[in-house]
Amino acid sequence: MARLARLVILGVSVGLMCPLTVRAQFPSELVGYNGPPIDDPVTSQEMFRQPEFSGSTVDYIVANVDPYDNNSAFRASGLHTEGAAAMNVLFNWIDNGNPNAWVRLTTFDGPIRPNPSLDTRGRVRFKLTNRSELFTGDIGVCLGIRETGGVDIPQMADGGSIGAIEWVGATSVMTDPNDPATITGPVPAIILPPSSDEYVLEWDLATGEVWVDGTHYTGGIAGFTGNGDLSDAPDNRGTLEHIAITNVDTDTATLIEFAIDELQFEATVPDPTPPPVIRGPVTEADTQVEVECISEATAAELFIDDGSVGTETPVGGVATFGGLTLDVGNVLTATQTANGNTSDPSAPVVVYEAGTALAENFDGYGSQEDLEALWTQTDPANERKVLLASGSASSCQNFVVSDYGPGPTVSKLYLSTGAIDGSDAAPLLVTYRFKTDVNNTNARARFELGTALNRAPGALGFAFSNGVGGSWADQYTSMTLKTLADDDDTIDGYVDDYFGYDYALTGIDRVAGV
Repeated sequence: MARLARLVILGVSVGLMCPLTVRAQFPSELVGYNGPPIDDPVTSQEMFRQPEFSGSTVDYIVANVDPYDNNSAFRASGLHTEGAAAMNVLFNWIDNGNPNAWVRLTTFDGPIRPNPSLDTRGRVRFKLTNRSELFTGDIGVCLGIRETGGVDIPQMADGGSIGAIEWVGATSVMTDPNDPATITGPVPAIILPPSSDEYVLEWDLATGEVWVDGTHYTGGIAGFTGNGDLSDAPDNRGTLEHIAITNVDTDTATLIEFAIDELQFEATVPDPTPPPVIRGPVTEADTQVEVECISEATAAELFIDDGSVGTETPVGGVATFGGLTLDVGNVLTATQTANGNTSDPSAPVVVYEAGTALAENFDGYGSQEDLEALWTQTDPANERKVLLASGSASSCQNFVVSDYGPGPTVSKLYLSTGAIDGSDAAPLLVTYRFKTDVNNTNARARFELGTALNRAPGALGFAFSNGVGGSWADQYTSMTLKTLADDDDTIDGYVDDYFGYDYALTGIDRVAGV
């Protein structure tokens, strides 16, 4: 089907076939949503949450009964414009005649690339293919930009989830007919009918102007939870908080299905050069160390116990340092240079004995600052966090302790172990000492080994906890770190919970002080 001739532009056309890149700026990486995996709504999620995730708009679409039957967002083939897949989005309007219906397709703490950071003076572009019901299914499209602030955050990195939200590419806002002061949604400057061809879309975040297939149209900036102005965003930084998809009440479609591909941001200044990543684990038997760099990096430098061993040029995003002599306990760090800027040092990697991925007794740290130079707090400003202590550990001079009252949030202390994996033939073995001074049904702490802090659906790992509330409070428990709240995916002998963990009792009673 050729593109329908009824593309509706609510803004005013001020020119024809203007080039998409009006100003010379600094582009981010191009996100193609190619996986792997693809074509599985459970394991192929990236960046965007399911359409029903946002409480702002969940009442406008049909909820899932079985997982992902009525709305979903995942990497899938079929409507992609490059590579193997695109971000495929599907949902059904409850009332396709409701002029206030819209979907907040949010990136809020999403799986893989959550809260993607951007320059609020820059641009956002992507390609969108609207299939919907082939001849019906018009949608309005604009952007929700969260003003998060934050210096030295590269484009597409996690920019955080706190700050006011402005709509970009909107001509006005929808309001509650019974309370005109209450904003219910945006009115996008463009409406896109179904088409077999992709639309090339671009927004200027500074002005709210929109380009559709190279044609420039006047949009604007409107406040959702903000003041309708992005120029006062802290540090000129924000995130793509959501893409707003609005209903066209004169259209008869119920099913809306479209794909997003080739997402890219542009900034007015170069990105800061992020620290590289040393591939671990590294053992004393290794004579070679690999350092993962960004594509723009022209050099990487490796340090052993703060002493430089020289620089190497990355090839295919990896700088390889050979001919090394390593000892147990050496601390490796690295920097990379890109766009003339040298990064801060990478996260340290400790050299272990052959066959060991991690060995830690915490005795080598003289202060909390020393500890957090190697281990990372997920929320450093949070007072409820794991602290270095000494004097009463059962086997070590030092230990780490969680000692705080109840609260809604907590900072995890974590260390990246690099690319390690276990199998039935060669399982990972973990030994550690664990002590609890209280036996409160609401008090728990756990050791956790998983694929990532932000676990993607289906990601596996394990944890060992000093208990869960209710009937689980009397024994230590083992947990698997999957994110599927589905009994069909629960491991035999375990029970599922609403956080997406599976629990099983170990048979070991919880005893305070042991």
